[in-house]
Amino acid sequence: MSLKQLERELDASPAMASHHPFFSRFSGEKTSEQIARFAAQWYLAARNHKRAFPFLVAITEDDETRRELIEILRDEYGNGEPDKVHARLLRKFMIEGAGLSADQIDSLEMIPEVAEFGETTLKVWRDGDPIVAYGYHYALERIAASIHPAFFEGLKGNGFSPDSLEYFQYHSRAEEEHVHAAEAGFLRYDAEGDGEKLRQGAELGAAALAKMWDGFDRHVFH
Repeated sequence: MSLKQLERELDASPAMASHHPFFSRFSGEKTSEQIARFAAQWYLAARNHKRAFPFLVAITEDDETRRELIEILRDEYGNGEPDKVHARLLRKFMIEGAGLSADQIDSLEMIPEVAEFGETTLKVWRDGDPIVAYGYHYALERIAASIHPAFFEGLKGNGFSPDSLEYFQYHSRAEEEHVHAAEAGFLRYDAEGDGEKLRQGAELGAAALAKMWDGFDRHVFH
C-alpha cells in the first residue's frame, strides 16, 4: 500500500489532535485539578508504552528496522544522559508542575481506557505478528507527532517553568524524527509485499489511541 495513502488516512483519524475534542478542550483554559488529572493519566500511559516497547524490538527480525527502533529506545533513555531519561523528565513535571508528591505518583489509579491501551499495546508488541506490530508502531509515531505539540502548547501558558515542561517541549520536536525513522521501516516492509499487515496494525493503533482520548476527555473535563 502507499505510505502517502496511509498518512492521509491517519491524518483524518479521530486519534489526531486536530480531530479529537479532548485536544480542543485541552487548548483552552484548564484548572489545576484538570491538569493534574491529565498529567496522572499521561504518566501512566507513557509508563505502559515504555514497558511494552522493548518487546517490539525483540520480535522485529529485520536488522535495519531493529536498529532504528533501538535508536528510538535509546532516545527514550536519554541518549546516555541519566538526567534526560524521558520518564524522569515526565516525573519532574508531575512533581514541579502538577504538584503531585512522589507517594501520590506511585499510587496513581489508571482509568479503564488507559489500561486497555496498555494491554493492547503489550499484546500487539509482545505476542503479535512482527509486521502488524510495526504498523501499530508507525501509527503511534505518526499520531504522536500531532499530540505532543498540542500537549506543549496547551500547558506552556499555565504558569509552568520551562524546566518543568522539558519533557513536553522535547517531545514536541523529537517525535518528527521518530516518524521519519518509522517511515523508513514502513517502506522497507511495504516493498516486501507486507502492506496489508502494516495497514492492519496502523488501524489498530489509531483506534486504540482514539479510544484512550475518549477516556482522557471524560476523565479530565467531565
